[in-house]
Amino acid sequence: MDDRECIVRWRQGHPEAARMLVDRYYPRMLNLFYRLTGTREQAEELTQELFVRLTRHVAGQQQVENVAAWLHRVGYNLWRDWVRRMVTAREKGITAEGGDAEIARLAGPNAVEAAALSHWEHAAVRKAVLTLSPAHREAVVLHYYQGLSYLEIAEITAVPVGTVRSRIHYAITQMRGRLGPQAEGGNEPWHSTKMRS
Repeated sequence: MDDRECIVRWRQGHPEAARMLVDRYYPRMLNLFYRLTGTREQAEELTQELFVRLTRHVAGQQQVENVAAWLHRVGYNLWRDWVRRMVTAREKGITAEGGDAEIARLAGPNAVEAAALSHWEHAAVRKAVLTLSPAHREAVVLHYYQGLSYLEIAEITAVPVGTVRSRIHYAITQMRGRLGPQAEGGNEPWHSTKMRS
């Protein structure tokens, strides 16, 4: 059953169709959130919230032309909202005593993303990615680790395709410059993944 047929059957009251979509996309979205948040617990919470939203969307008879694109777009917005809440809470002085020890430990937006990237396989690449701006980091994660095309990233982040292309090109150039001789070792994601346009 393809995604559209699953949506139709789900709306008709067939729970196995919903399970098929969850089985198909839950691991991928959990992986995305894990890379962005750095914690399994937070990744699971965001993934569950994402699928709750999908359920409401489908139940509300709203169109879902492309399930993968919808999940990435809504997931991207969920993550951005989560980062904003974390940073706002820190700025308001919320501490562990105030209720959220995870928020209290954060130093700022870069710390959130540093934690998200801390489990990547190659330390040199990870360090280079961490020096990129949030927009460039997001482009790298979505393209190289989620396998999305430039067009898909443009739709998710609401920027032109040319901007996505420019961000990825800039990010790779910057990372190669920071990695120096290590960039010749072939361990970086751009050596094993063909550029998608």
